[in-house]
Amino acid sequence: MAKTTVPAKKSPVSTRPVKRFFVEMLTRDIALEDAILDLLDNCVDGVQRSLTKKQRQGETPYKGFEAKITFSTSKFVIADNCGGIPWSEHDRAFRMGNPSANRAAMVDGALLVGTYGIGMKRAIFKMGRSAVISTRTDDDAYDVTIPAGWTDEEDNWELAVTDSVTRLKHPGTSITIENLTSASSSRFRSSDFLDALLEKIETHYSVILTKGFSVTVNNREAKPKRIAVKFAEPSANSTSAQTAIRPYMFRSGKEDDVEVFVAVGLREPIPDAETTLDEQEGPTFATDFAGWTVICNDRVVLYCNRDELTGWGTANIPRYHTQFIAISGFVEFKGNAAKLPTTTTKRGLEFSSVLYQQVLNRMRDGTRMFVDYTNWWKQNEAQSKQHVLPLPSKTMNELKTMAESATIKFNPTRTGLEGEIFKPNLPRPVSEAVDIRVAFYRPKKTVMRLAEEVLRDFEDISEKNIPRCLGEHLFDEAHSKISKKVKKP
Repeated sequence: MAKTTVPAKKSPVSTRPVKRFFVEMLTRDIALEDAILDLLDNCVDGVQRSLTKKQRQGETPYKGFEAKITFSTSKFVIADNCGGIPWSEHDRAFRMGNPSANRAAMVDGALLVGTYGIGMKRAIFKMGRSAVISTRTDDDAYDVTIPAGWTDEEDNWELAVTDSVTRLKHPGTSITIENLTSASSSRFRSSDFLDALLEKIETHYSVILTKGFSVTVNNREAKPKRIAVKFAEPSANSTSAQTAIRPYMFRSGKEDDVEVFVAVGLREPIPDAETTLDEQEGPTFATDFAGWTVICNDRVVLYCNRDELTGWGTANIPRYHTQFIAISGFVEFKGNAAKLPTTTTKRGLEFSSVLYQQVLNRMRDGTRMFVDYTNWWKQNEAQSKQHVLPLPSKTMNELKTMAESATIKFNPTRTGLEGEIFKPNLPRPVSEAVDIRVAFYRPKKTVMRLAEEVLRDFEDISEKNIPRCLGEHLFDEAHSKISKKVKKP
């Protein structure tokens, strides 16, 4: 019988990550624009840490704070005056991942988004292979350097820290990234990258920019994209229960360290048949502002979304189409960053979040009300336009202020996610519309030739309006002939 050979004692098996592999995997699934927004998130987190709880409650808490971004094919720089990185935070800021798994992403109520501890490092390595982070607070001023070749040094996981050389004028942080990757250098060279980056900042930072924060990219200022819905102001002799164009609204208590506010309504009159057809043939700017915007701690996670993520085409809600151009809504989550329904990119929605699924049912309730409204009025758009167009528009912050006052009467609800709800009593047509739409298709050349023959002011009519004018003229002419025959004895 063979003897069993007892193996010699073996050294432990290493599970330490290969640094280059770790860096490449960390950066492969994030877009360059999102990496830059990660750095902007750090700027805003710095503002939040700098402000008192009372200062954060103002309408423009970010006023006076700014971030300046400049880039070329050889260098990327972002500099801010947002308070800097306290030395007490250096371990969390510079390690690959948050060293404290139980650490709450809240500082005296500050609405932070940094939870995973990878944003700054991932952004740096997405763009280049060397960097200098210079930071100053009221108490500290130091530089952290990532030298070229550091990612190839398997046994070196430390970064040199020195007294600050740049001596920033104000408490803040400056990050200079060099040795750019070929991919990021190529993107920075692209003529459309600047526009694409500004577009993303203006949408994802629309709330923060509205609250006073300033961002410039290569000396171009980012402008917030305003999201608002129509709201009929209560008059002295009316109550909120009367028929009026107002948004559906819901607000929760502090559910698991997160507060929720939902609002959906009409941002403009519903489209007439001609506008609907135009949108089907080729989308215009109108559709760009329809749908749902999801906001987490002032950062926009989804902007004007019109698919299943925000309930369209699910449960009892139809798929989005051009009839719903006028419907716009927003949902805001505020609280502990670790509990927000976001992915590690902070601009992706964690659809499977239990909290988001509960809120999604509230969003569907509101969407359903305004889908029904468009169905009621789609044969009488002109009359609907008369009581929608003159109304003032209210932003999310304005609606929240009204909700906190006695202006709007909320009612408690305990079905689904608990909280308070306001359901508007939307107007319905008094009777069925007396007008109907007549539409059909004919070859364009035939239509234009006929229009030129029968329309006296053909040259003065835009090409877009010629089919309608021709149809109305021919219908009226035919109706006139029939009427004359009927009148004959």
